[in-house]
Amino acid sequence: MSKKRLPSSWRWAVAIAALYLALAILYGVTIPIFETPDENGHYAYIHELTEGRGLPIQGTPSGERVTGYVASHPPLYYALCAALTLWIPDDVDFQDWAWRNPLHANGFPGSVGNKNFLIHTDAEAFPWRGTPLTVHIARMVSALLGAVAVVGTYGTAWELAGDHKGRPYLALGAATLTAFNPMFVFTGGRVANDAAVAAFGALTIWGATRLAVRGLSRRGLVLLGIAQGLAVLSKLSGLTLLPAVALALLIRPTLHASRSKRLPRLLGDALLLFGAVLLLCGWWFARNWILYGELLGVNTWLSHTQTVRPEPIGAMEVIPQLEGLEMSYWAMFGWFNIFTAPWLYRMWWVLVRLSTVGLVVLLADQWTRYRWSRSTQAGLAVVAISFLLVFASVWRFIMIVLGAQGRYLFPAIAAASTLMMLGLARLLGRLTPSQWTSRERARWILALGLGIVHLAATIISLFWFILPAYTPPRPTAEADLPADLTRFDATVKGTPIQLLGGRIEAEEARPGDTVPVSIYWRALAPPGEDYVAHVRLLGEGWERVGGTDGYPGRGTFPPTLWKPGVIYEDRYLLPIVPWAPTPTLVRLEAGLRRLGEPPFPLVLPSGEEVGALFLDALPLRPARPVPTETTHPIGARLGGRLTLIGADLPTESIRAGQTLTVTLVWRAEERVETDYTVFLHLFDPQGNLVAQADGPPLNGAYPTGWWTPGEVVRDSHPFLIPVDLPLGRYTLYAGLYDPVTMVRLPATDAQGTPFPNDAIPLASLEVQ
Repeated sequence: MSKKRLPSSWRWAVAIAALYLALAILYGVTIPIFETPDENGHYAYIHELTEGRGLPIQGTPSGERVTGYVASHPPLYYALCAALTLWIPDDVDFQDWAWRNPLHANGFPGSVGNKNFLIHTDAEAFPWRGTPLTVHIARMVSALLGAVAVVGTYGTAWELAGDHKGRPYLALGAATLTAFNPMFVFTGGRVANDAAVAAFGALTIWGATRLAVRGLSRRGLVLLGIAQGLAVLSKLSGLTLLPAVALALLIRPTLHASRSKRLPRLLGDALLLFGAVLLLCGWWFARNWILYGELLGVNTWLSHTQTVRPEPIGAMEVIPQLEGLEMSYWAMFGWFNIFTAPWLYRMWWVLVRLSTVGLVVLLADQWTRYRWSRSTQAGLAVVAISFLLVFASVWRFIMIVLGAQGRYLFPAIAAASTLMMLGLARLLGRLTPSQWTSRERARWILALGLGIVHLAATIISLFWFILPAYTPPRPTAEADLPADLTRFDATVKGTPIQLLGGRIEAEEARPGDTVPVSIYWRALAPPGEDYVAHVRLLGEGWERVGGTDGYPGRGTFPPTLWKPGVIYEDRYLLPIVPWAPTPTLVRLEAGLRRLGEPPFPLVLPSGEEVGALFLDALPLRPARPVPTETTHPIGARLGGRLTLIGADLPTESIRAGQTLTVTLVWRAEERVETDYTVFLHLFDPQGNLVAQADGPPLNGAYPTGWWTPGEVVRDSHPFLIPVDLPLGRYTLYAGLYDPVTMVRLPATDAQGTPFPNDAIPLASLEVQ
């Protein structure tokens, strides 16, 4: 008897699942252990079983060891992992392993650093032993289960292909949307039960769809019941698929059995299907009832978790949180604190909405000549209801518990990917020529294009965004230090650590920009403590406009790991707050402190002790063009390098004792090398100086030496009119001088005629 070969169309499913498996394993072996959400708790559950302590019980020491809420989960995933890791020696409790980052930015994707939950050492390196080995084996179990979900997605979409045998673009596209969803690959590379419920949820949706479309044999009904039962035993959210399974069971005899046979057939099928479910997971609900007095154990869980809202929010209050839910369905890594590329979120936003439009078109088709067969319509209803049930349960969950994580939708990822591909394919059909071959070709291109783009997104996310968050500073040789680095070689008082210097690796910035900076550290002897570093960008008035606090290396590299004599280049990407005042100089400052204490002073090589050092600076310029309109246009030139465009002054009379705001509007024509001082002088009709106000532009926040050709600067100065100034008319003059030499910058009018004493008349003021 010859072997039956796998149908060619299903080879796509195997290939996509295999590629997913490779990606998930790659994620799992490269991402440091415990750097995925709640991985410590899921590992602790496995460890509880391998230690022979039995299933954890909420509200008991065993439940606390499993960090409370994880103890409420059904045991399938953990039991499977425990069976595969039982033989591993030196497997320890998480609390005995963990070196925690005290400033971990849990749930803050906008944080500069501190993405890492733990400090990682060579004890985690390959070849793995003990706890790391257990974690990596459990991650590979997740990867295998994720591959099952990919196959389940392909099967679900294939059932809806109906008469499209041999043209599996729908199944291909749906499978790639699951397999190369970066967040689902991340899920396949972490220790958690999400991959398990996604796998058995996908098989359940596939089986229910097939039941509605083509029917199932008795064996098939039992297998569907097993899949549903395993989904429930993986995670309680698997239970939300049960109504969709029941719907499929109700639909099938209604469509195909005679009226007299419907009820007997329905009862027999229900007994097989739900009997299998009950046999698999009924004991779990009985255990909950015995231990907690409730079937689900949810109320007990809510009483032990710290993420429960003090009061549930209203259903409509969930809507603002759907953005985070959608973003994290596709990509939100680490402990919900690492974004991927912004353009990818925009792409997914567009794809989701286009697919929704396409689904509306597809729904409308069911009342036209393009409608599907009744059995395929039934399958579509099962897929849609599967997704809606899970989505509704997540909506309710958000009302009660803080946090909206897209992975909560993964029990229905097969339905979500299938519906999305259906919508996109249908919309594309409306937008392409009516020839059958053109539409088919376009849909193939769509399916393959989705796969290629999402595969690229998965790779980009890992190597450009996830792994750099955990990379410690690199050692740098003295000879390799940047030539433009200003050396301070200051010693942090009371420590053996030197702050050699720092640099801002940008020529200019605007509010909202992200600025790369580097700090250079060296330990002269082994540090005895783990100090916290602060790296700050200080703007006008020394106000902090950007920065971060944490162990050096963005939280990854505490000083006790440093080697004496080695220089470490500590790099950061520091966002500047959008509301930072401009124009101004932004100065880079850094130092060390003990956690919860003020920074240590710095000791220069000369022995001088300083509170802080400004390591570098860059100009922070306005994001929008600076207006040049003034109440008093002037157009004077100063030294051929600067133009005084005009001044804003009061146009009405003024009073003695009044403080005026004089705004000078400058434009740089050439690069200025000197930091000039502005003078404002008030003269009476006899030429006597009666009041003056000298000072640097913008009170020193933005010296002229930083101005660039073509730049316009609005420079405001307070000017006090003396209280005893007699009534009369006075003339206000302005100009610039070098504060070192006291020499004024030559000033001319627009025609080149010099102003006497290089003082530019601004306006005549009437004092009343």
